[in-house]
Amino acid sequence: MRSTKVTGNNAEVGTKIEVKIGKKTYTNSVSKYGTFSVNIPKQKLNTKIKVRSVDASKNASGYVEKTVDTPADTYVYSKDVTVKATKITGKVTKNIKGDTVKAIIGKKVYKGKIDKKHKFSIKIPKQKARKIIKIQYIDSLGSIIDTDSERVFTSHYVKIGMTKSQVLDTSWGKPDDINTTINAYYTWEQWVYGWSTFLYFKNGKLVSIDN
Repeated sequence: MRSTKVTGNNAEVGTKIEVKIGKKTYTNSVSKYGTFSVNIPKQKLNTKIKVRSVDASKNASGYVEKTVDTPADTYVYSKDVTVKATKITGKVTKNIKGDTVKAIIGKKVYKGKIDKKHKFSIKIPKQKARKIIKIQYIDSLGSIIDTDSERVFTSHYVKIGMTKSQVLDTSWGKPDDINTTINAYYTWEQWVYGWSTFLYFKNGKLVSIDN
């Protein structure tokens, strides 16, 4: 939650607004315009906040419960990561002071900072192809605002003569479907990507590309 206030309008003038978070209660009065603003500490995601009004005679309305959520359009975008990369770069939206980014690779965590232009850079060791890296956008309270992931690859391109394993190491990755024909002389495989891209393997070697 970015806000440190609970606000509203169309409230009854002269009443008091109570905001309850856990065992703590924060209050303020409704203005002559029917608006209110109650100061609260910054809260972690998924925290339950209860709001009610209390009039001069101590009559209280029922609580309206809200759950702290991420701000709209708050994202993290990371760029491609190849086997030669020693850092992960990208951009976040709507970051504020205290926000950070982390890259999680297996059981190891690498931290990075976000600059004034909303860009980030995280230093990492070189990784093997097909490794999955999770990138987390985190606020000052430790709440995860958004996540992204990258699959480490060797290249965007495939070439005739590549083995199946070498193709899997590229950004092409696993095909959507595989059709196999086996006879006494060879094993023929058609790897299907999307609707109209096909790779053909003969005895495990790429022999044709049709797109």
